Amino acid sequence: MHAVSLDLTVNLGNLITIAGFIIGGWIFVWAMRSRLDILTIEIQVLKDNSSEQSKQLIEFAKALVNLARQEERVSALDRRVDELRHGIGWVTGPKGIDREYGAK
Repeated sequence: MHAVSLDLTVNLGNLITIAGFIIGGWIFVWAMRSRLDILTIEIQVLKDNSSEQSKQLIEFAKALVNLARQEERVSALDRRVDELRHGIGWVTGPKGIDREYGAK
């Protein structure tokens, strides 16, 4: 059986490799930090946009409610006009309007 030997000597190649790993790690961390700063700014912009869109949606919902109310009012007025066309309501026949004013 062969014995495993461990070489504990450090040469210039080992130092250059270790320095390369350290410099590479530092560059990676620096690049990720700047990218994280950019992402943080982008997330803040998205939050602001979503907040503004939420406000606009609330205003749109209010406008839709007002539109529905207007539609109900118009429908009620249409019904009243139809009733007047058929003589139901204010006009009550030969005795005049609300039986107060006689026909002459």
